[in-house]
Amino acid sequence: MSETTEADARTIVRRLESEEVFALAAEVRRYRAEHGLGQVRVRLVELIEIGGPRPGSPLGGLTEVIRVDQPDFEMVREGLRSHGDLQIVWPQDHVPDISALAALVSGLAEQPRQIDIAPLPAADLERLYEAGARGLIASGLEDADLELHRQAHAIGFESDLCLPFGTAVPSKSIARRLDALAALQAETGRLRAVAPYPIGPADVPRDGATTGVEDLKIIAVTRLAMPPRTRVRADWPALTPRGAQLALTFGADEIIGLAGPESEPGTEDRPAALTQGRLKRLVADTGLSIETLATAESETR
Repeated sequence: MSETTEADARTIVRRLESEEVFALAAEVRRYRAEHGLGQVRVRLVELIEIGGPRPGSPLGGLTEVIRVDQPDFEMVREGLRSHGDLQIVWPQDHVPDISALAALVSGLAEQPRQIDIAPLPAADLERLYEAGARGLIASGLEDADLELHRQAHAIGFESDLCLPFGTAVPSKSIARRLDALAALQAETGRLRAVAPYPIGPADVPRDGATTGVEDLKIIAVTRLAMPPRTRVRADWPALTPRGAQLALTFGADEIIGLAGPESEPGTEDRPAALTQGRLKRLVADTGLSIETLATAESETR
């Protein structure tokens, strides 16, 4: 590490371990004002999980999942809703046939949606990029994970990174990773979003892995550590809708939800799907405004 990097990492550790969460919130407000980050992005997604459910998914505890053992475009198309971007994931031990997956992506890419995929070797990523996939969803705590993001960026992908935190992850590890992610964004400019994700021991439910203050603190510290162009994402299945709403006031500038109709079943704290209207209400109550589609489209051109 350079002296600058070491100093940045020490600052991150200090924020994580010692500063009060409301002091961090005030720092985030100043950061947002300085960089013109007064708008929040709202994103609906639909999840295709190939090969069955994946416990502990970094995408959160999604309940509406299309499970296909073999990528069958007609089956998937019939099961998808009419709105929301697409995320295609699979367990590490169940990587689908690349030719079939490329055909699936190519068919789905005919619709005007962002298609994100789980990690693959660079040669396979190139094939899926040619088919129409444009985003990579991967974790990012190990050096090998970071190199995968760098390779995907070289191909043309943008990437979203899941950043684990909680009792099992030391503050120094988080600090080193945030520092490395800021450097990666400076290098490639294609790190689209960082999503802090709470983890704990295997026998502890996800909502018991961390406290609410810890959740808000990691959101605030991530926002302060990352360049303005990299969004900090509030994953409502991991944080609960109310927790994700609070995260917006502590530095998150994107809230992501599973696409679904108003009648989708679920509890108040953990609905099976968040509608566009519900997401907008969560944002409006924070005093932040929602980025328009036109603004988002102009950024990606």
